[in-house]
Amino acid sequence: PPPCTPPVIPQAAAALAALSHDTAHQKSAIKAGCIPPLVSMLSKGSAAAQAYAAQALANAAAYGAEDGQKVIAAAGAVPMLLTLLGVGKAQMPAARALAKLAKSNKPIQAEITNAGGIAPLQSLLNGLDVEAQVQAAAALSEMARDNLETQSAIAKAGGIGPLLALLSSRSAAAQSQGMAALAQLARNNRDNQDTIARMGGVKPLCLLLDSNSQNVAACAACALMEISGNTPTNQKAVVDHG
Repeated sequence: PPPCTPPVIPQAAAALAALSHDTAHQKSAIKAGCIPPLVSMLSKGSAAAQAYAAQALANAAAYGAEDGQKVIAAAGAVPMLLTLLGVGKAQMPAARALAKLAKSNKPIQAEITNAGGIAPLQSLLNGLDVEAQVQAAAALSEMARDNLETQSAIAKAGGIGPLLALLSSRSAAAQSQGMAALAQLARNNRDNQDTIARMGGVKPLCLLLDSNSQNVAACAACALMEISGNTPTNQKAVVDHG
């Protein structure tokens, strides 16, 4: 494929943003050298172009750790994506890109945390845009996955409360992703397990086991499993509310 040159970047970003599930296209875009100009667009393009670029980078990041995540992070995308968490149209795709970059990648998880990424993601949880809430919760979930340092950092920053608030959302996706993040925060982390229980998280999770949505019920079960793991007090709380 031809290289991405400046005159075609906005159109290319829009096209790449639409190719979310085809890994062959992601590979072609990366090999064509599209990542650097897409990253540049995060800070220089119009609001719509920034949103398209963030979505295109999210797609590319999902391609793989070496070919996708590493190239995007090396191009300096993380701080720019964090800035876009405060920019209207780009909030949701920026959060999605951060989630894809952080997936199973501890160096990038640490980069996002050290760059102050937890606070703006939490702010999105408290916002009115449900899609942005879902993607912010996904990003926090991926940052916390099997990473005690980021689990603790998210909890200390006050991240548990906004995630618990998602349990009462009218959106099944927001409920599910909020519970997925709570499960990752609680996994093998006694302090977070106790905090979630102390903040009243067990009862609403038990209630969601009866949800009409199979995914919501499954996420509730997973969260309860992680919150009660090796903690007799929380196990008793689950039984009492069950």
